[in-house]
Amino acid sequence: MKESIAEPFGPYYLRASGTHGGEVRTLSAVGGDTNTFVSGSYDRQVRLWSSSCDCLREYHFHGDKVSSVVTCHPWENPPSSNVNLPVGPPLIVSGSQDKQILAYNTDGDLLRAFDGHQGNVSCLATYDTGVVSGSWDKKVIIWRRDGSIAHTLTGHSQSVLCICVAMSSDGRQVVFTGSGDKLIICWDIHSGRQLRQYDHHTDSVRCIVDAMEADTFWSCGNDCLIHKFGSDGTIKQTLSGHDSFVYAVAVMQADRLVSASEDRTMRIWDAGQLMQVVYHPNTLWSVIVLGDQSIVTACADGYARVWTSNLEKTAAPSKVSEFTESVSTCEIASEMIPKLSIDQLNDPQQILEGQLGHSVHPDGRREMRCWSRHSQTWTHVGIQRRDSVKGPNARNVAFEGKYYDFVFPIELNGVTLQLPFNTSENPWAVAKAFIGRHSHLGMNASQESEIVQWIIRNANLAETPAIPDLSLSSASLTSPVEKRPGTYTLFTSTSVGQIENRLESMGSSMETRIKEYFSVLESNPLDNGIPNGKIVEDIVKLIRSLPLGCKYPALDLARIYMWHSVGSSRETWSPFFEEIRQVFEAKGQSLDVVVSLRIMANCIAQSEDFPLGDTIRSCIPFMDTKATALRAYTKELILSSDKRIRDGFASLLWNLSVRLQCDRKWLSEVNLDSAGVINMTLSCIGSFLLSEFAVDRKILVLHALAGILSVIDDAQAGDDRGISNNLETKNVKIALESLGHDINAKVRSFAKSLLLHSEKLCF
Repeated sequence: MKESIAEPFGPYYLRASGTHGGEVRTLSAVGGDTNTFVSGSYDRQVRLWSSSCDCLREYHFHGDKVSSVVTCHPWENPPSSNVNLPVGPPLIVSGSQDKQILAYNTDGDLLRAFDGHQGNVSCLATYDTGVVSGSWDKKVIIWRRDGSIAHTLTGHSQSVLCICVAMSSDGRQVVFTGSGDKLIICWDIHSGRQLRQYDHHTDSVRCIVDAMEADTFWSCGNDCLIHKFGSDGTIKQTLSGHDSFVYAVAVMQADRLVSASEDRTMRIWDAGQLMQVVYHPNTLWSVIVLGDQSIVTACADGYARVWTSNLEKTAAPSKVSEFTESVSTCEIASEMIPKLSIDQLNDPQQILEGQLGHSVHPDGRREMRCWSRHSQTWTHVGIQRRDSVKGPNARNVAFEGKYYDFVFPIELNGVTLQLPFNTSENPWAVAKAFIGRHSHLGMNASQESEIVQWIIRNANLAETPAIPDLSLSSASLTSPVEKRPGTYTLFTSTSVGQIENRLESMGSSMETRIKEYFSVLESNPLDNGIPNGKIVEDIVKLIRSLPLGCKYPALDLARIYMWHSVGSSRETWSPFFEEIRQVFEAKGQSLDVVVSLRIMANCIAQSEDFPLGDTIRSCIPFMDTKATALRAYTKELILSSDKRIRDGFASLLWNLSVRLQCDRKWLSEVNLDSAGVINMTLSCIGSFLLSEFAVDRKILVLHALAGILSVIDDAQAGDDRGISNNLETKNVKIALESLGHDINAKVRSFAKSLLLHSEKLCF
């Protein structure tokens, strides 16, 4: 690749800013001469911006925080040597903590969903025939344009955090991946073969970018360093100067690049020299360079900001003052403010760009100052926290833009994790949340007690706090759930406006009858009635019009309509259940599956008035004893790291248990193998209880087990050997014995009583 010649460096100034409703975590420039860009945020939105930060469009496709975004030419018309401009609007591909990857154009037309990851989709890149994604599930997936998987790459032992697609000197497309395991791996993108490993970083690798030279790339990471690697795997250059994790770098031209860091700074480097440091009000998560050499930063304060070297395009003085004020009033722990006074540095020619010092505020607090060689002034970039002068109990330690009493380092498989803690918090709750955030790294509930003891010992707590109650509560579920004591768990919430808005944002074409039904639901959501067959037909049509992974709003509409369908016939809903079957057969873990599990849980509860027969059997994977291809997938759902999937599956098990207790003949009435279903249910319960993610649903699933044991007890008393013989109980016994030592007293007691009961049944 031919090197570009760098223009003389000129300092950058604020041009414009645009805001999200949450942290801005990811950015991508839109190709061509538009100088537009997209941003992804923890507010679940992706937004399209002009270079002056006019919001051109919002995209509301994801159900959780957006963590990655990339843009590319429209796939239908890829650019080639004889085509100057591709036909059609550019594409946006975004990834989220909802585990989905969605592709849509800048006009807002949803085109495709890529369903295959089991964790947060943390990074994305595109190549000539598809998409490459990395996830907290430690996998890299190379996708074809049609949504199918070309290769799954499994060389990393920790979360995959960054991806870069580049062209090698021999004409091959390669992909570089970086991970929490400190490794960078180079792969052949078309064969999936691993080509080389780079192990020079001493902590997580956060970003990799093409260096605009053949077989070279830049990388940065949590070791606060930026490396330039050559084709032979050696480091050609290292840039140091950041005070904390470096999350992103972007190449501007030739050897000029810009970096973004946890230390709140954007730093511009030229030929290895630090040229400019710009402080922000909070952590910088991402940085990109537009076609006109403008820089865009993504900040944890919810702003995307554009920076320019063109003095004619700088922001209005009022906007500059507003930004300067937000930086200067950023409160800093006293130990983070340099001890060196700016009065000790009196020769401007000897002061380096980015040099830190302090001055004294009129109220006695120290102010942090940063030297700018271009303006020849000390810029005010923060002030000592007021409570940091009050003694040892003040919250002095900064972590991800907030202050805590303590931030403990936790070592896990060679990776140092940070655990923030305030003495006002319950250590058990903090440990549980910490494990949940890092489950993708292999953490599980068995480590909870160890972490709590670490906190108690290092925070010098006087006594051991009480263990929080982990039993079932409706507040812990993602959507409202009605829990009837002794009966069914029902998913009956009616979020009509949210469903309608989501369908409209996806560009779905809704029939008049559906729109009228939305109006009916909004005016009287609890009104029951036999369904209009035409509306069911319209809902099925709507479901079919959406790609896999994006069907969930239409499925949710069907859930509501089914709940109001007392006395309906099986034939009315038969086409709809064929759609659910396809969702399960796709073997994904998207929101489609979440809603489908909730529908199935409701259907079991409604079976007396809603006789679905074989259709129910065909839609619940573990109830079809002949569907061997779905059994492994059933275990994937049980072990899912997605809490909503576990909630849906646990509720399904509970409802099945209640249904069997009410009427053991129900299985034969719907043409199911009773003994097979009992055994498969026991197997699922055992796997669920042994899962490291089951901590928040142990009580509910134990209740489900109690119900199944009651059914077996009745079968033995009635000499029904079809159910009570040849029970597959190994997993259940192992799980109950393990739970007999659980940290939760309720779980321990319940598990021990069920173990005694199971032994009486000759388990």
